[in-house]
Amino acid sequence: MATFSFGPDGLAYEPEAREVAEQAQSLVPSADKLAMEVSYMAYRLHNMVNRSLESMDAECGISRARFGVLRVLASADSGLTMNEIARQLIVTPTNVTRHIVALAEDGLVERAVDPDDKRSVIVYLTDLGRRRFEDIMPDRVKRAEEEFSSLSEREKRMLIHIVAKLRMASHLNSADAESDLGEEVAR
Repeated sequence: MATFSFGPDGLAYEPEAREVAEQAQSLVPSADKLAMEVSYMAYRLHNMVNRSLESMDAECGISRARFGVLRVLASADSGLTMNEIARQLIVTPTNVTRHIVALAEDGLVERAVDPDDKRSVIVYLTDLGRRRFEDIMPDRVKRAEEEFSSLSEREKRMLIHIVAKLRMASHLNSADAESDLGEEVAR
């Protein structure tokens, strides 16, 4: 079981994470110890949320991925193409196709050929799919509230800010990499 402590600055930390960071720095003296500790704690947070969602998947009888498709479709004004769903979920269209097939078999979505592009399929949420989404959503909300109940509103906003900042940097780095790759291809 994890143990936690508070530093002289009043901030909580997990001694095991500090030990992992110190170990990394002993092997790589130039390592940013705080970055290593953040990385370890992010990994731990990911596992915590993942376990919670897995138990929720079992309770609700629908996978996170398929629930994500329902959520995206429920927030759309009309149907969406597979590519639009994939873009919003940050997954590949192939991944989405597999989930759409299963959701269609369960009667939660229906597919139709795009009248403007016969090669494309538009996916719509059925009435049953909307009811299923609306039945599950209160439990998802309750679970999220429970998981983050120990954080103040300001701490939740700070966590959102920090995660957004990391994601922005990741997007900028991948855009730079793609730009660099494009320049290499052009040469």
